[in-house]
This record gives sequence, C-alpha cells and structure tokens, in this order.
Amino acid sequence: MAPTTRPAAAPLLLLLLIAVLGALAAPRVTTNNKKVQVQVMYESLCPDSIRFIKEQLTPAYEALGSQRMVVEFVPYGKATTYPTDTGYSFRCQHGSNECRGNKVMACGLARLLADNKRQVKFVNCIMSQTNPSKMSDKCISDADLEARDMLDCVNSREGQVLLAGMGEKTPSDIEFVPRVVFNGEFKQADQDQALSNLIHVVCDKLAPSERLPACERKKNPTSSWFFW
Repeated sequence: MAPTTRPAAAPLLLLLLIAVLGALAAPRVTTNNKKVQVQVMYESLCPDSIRFIKEQLTPAYEALGSQRMVVEFVPYGKATTYPTDTGYSFRCQHGSNECRGNKVMACGLARLLADNKRQVKFVNCIMSQTNPSKMSDKCISDADLEARDMLDCVNSREGQVLLAGMGEKTPSDIEFVPRVVFNGEFKQADQDQALSNLIHVVCDKLAPSERLPACERKKNPTSSWFFW
C-alpha cells in the first residue's frame, strides 16, 4: 500500500486536544543506559503486528521489566485521518474493523497511561484475541477498565481524537508495520533485528551493569516477516 498522507488542516480545538492527550499518553522516560524506551507503531489486524507483540514485545517486557524497558504503543500504522464537521473519520489498511480495533486500544491506553505494565498487558491481551478489532470483556476486566466507559470512548469524539493523535505520531511515509523505534531514534538495523530478537536489541542499549540475566539468553531467529 502506498504511504499515507495527513490532512493539511483540522479543527483547531481538536488539534489542541490531540497535542495535550498525546503528551499525556506517552510514557515518560529519560533516555539513558539504565532504561530503554521502545515505541511500537502497529495495527490491530496486521498479522506481523500481532506476532511481534505476542512473540517479541511481551516476552521481552516480562523478562526485563519496567525498570529496564518502557513501551509506547501507537495503534495506527498505514491509516489516513480525515477531518469532518464533527471530528474525524479514518481509513485503515485492513478496513474499518481495524480502525475500530485501533480505537479500542487508543482508548484503553489513555486510561492506563500511568501504568506501563498494565498497558503492555492490555495490548497483548487484545492482540491475542481471535479478532483484535473487537472489544474483549476479558481484556477490559483484566485491565480494571470499565466496559461502559470504554464503549463510550470508542463510539464518541474522544475516541476519534485519541486515534487522530496516534496518526500525528506516525510518519506519513511509514512503509512497514510494525515499526519499532528505540529511544526516539529509528534505525533500520535495530528494526530488522527487533522483529526476531527484540530482547537483545534492548539489552545492547543498556549499560553492561544494568543488564539482567535474561540478556544472556540466546534466541535463534526463526520468524519470517512480510510487508502488509
């Protein structure tokens, strides 16, 4: 699919809301060799996104913990945002259901912004469902979220603003999903290795004194990756 474009203008109030909510939703971490920030740009129905979160991201986070790794989730990918009179509409790479799934996670992440561990657990739960585009009662309950509140967010302007904010964080020329960024800097070599060996990319960016025993474990990459 060709790289997406962003609209040139949007309602001023909604743009301000996007800026504020985006700043709040991003996990805060000082870039140093004691902790690595991992930003993951993904899509709810992208097979590679599902596999990466289930097989790489979650195991790495569980092995290293929040003391060594902070994750920022950006559910949007190769989508396009269109300003409307009442908010925003979206076109997503894998259809309207994917837009809804992205919105579900954007709403949940905003409500869990103070707890990165719960964010990781919530996203992994959603992406492990048979259909990640649907709201999962189990995932919502396990994250101590309110089902009614989540539904209201997904179906309202709030969900639109949150998802549009994810779009503002996503490069307009993104070519591959998931896109993995470390400490605010994208490097293709890191991306390539992270898809099959994320924990070692993270460990390599930690000071030797900060590396945990999990960093010494070897993993033979066996996954095949495709462009979606």
